[in-house]
Amino acid sequence: MKKIVCILLAAMLLLLSACSGGGFKPAVYRMNDSYPRISLKEDGSFVFVHGASASRMTLGTYTVEENEGNTALKLECEDGETVYYFDVTEDSIVFDGENSTPIFREFEDESEITDGTEFDLWREYK
Repeated sequence: MKKIVCILLAAMLLLLSACSGGGFKPAVYRMNDSYPRISLKEDGSFVFVHGASASRMTLGTYTVEENEGNTALKLECEDGETVYYFDVTEDSIVFDGENSTPIFREFEDESEITDGTEFDLWREYK
């Protein structure tokens, strides 16, 4: 009997986790098949590598928020002031520039990131 209850609970948890987050997966997302890349780790931390040289990285934590059927990703940077928002789609995250701190290019190898810039799911964690 205990085994059946445990199996049912595990199945319910799996179903709930599959339904929440609007398709969000902790993973690595990238823009234009290259850089920048955003690694969203399972522990709630992120690393945002802005260019191929990896000379500029932004670190912090993220949360996933549900609002009226939409899923939003909020990245809070270590500086305590910078916040980036993304809309979560099936296999990507889309930068919400209207509600985010602007992202400025500091080096030539960095791409411009404006409202609506899409980061595609690139690699999932095992």
